[in-house]
Amino acid sequence: MTEETKEQVRRLLKPTDDFGWSREVMELNRQQAVPLLIAILNDEQEKQYTRRQAALMLGMLGDERAIGALAGALQATDFALRARAADALGQFNQLNDETTQSLIHGLEDENDVVRKCCAKTLGDLRRLEALFALENMSTSDDVTSNRIVAQNAIEAIRKTG
Repeated sequence: MTEETKEQVRRLLKPTDDFGWSREVMELNRQQAVPLLIAILNDEQEKQYTRRQAALMLGMLGDERAIGALAGALQATDFALRARAADALGQFNQLNDETTQSLIHGLEDENDVVRKCCAKTLGDLRRLEALFALENMSTSDDVTSNRIVAQNAIEAIRKTG
């Protein structure tokens, strides 16, 4: 991995209000950047913000090598990282059964933001096996907006199933 790629990734992980940020992420050398971003995401010694940014960037890049690390991040102690990982997984067309089950399990997360992100991702991916859990969430979640997201996910899945 070149020092230039490392430096570019580290720079993009820092907080910014630069509107060109997403374009710069998409211009990264994926072969080199993805393994570095996965390592950052998996490093519990990294700052939480940095790990969240790594998850976001991995989702944007859409490289399937990141799916396992993003699925692992669904178990993080930081709820914002769990939510960001769920969102990022929605950028992939194909997820294995284990990752899908992790997202389904996330529908019962203690944090309402994580539940909402998991529901949206499962709907975006049209995962038929999530219907029962989404139906349960659509009637029992204590947050109204989460029930609506679950209902939207159910509708999306039924349109394709």
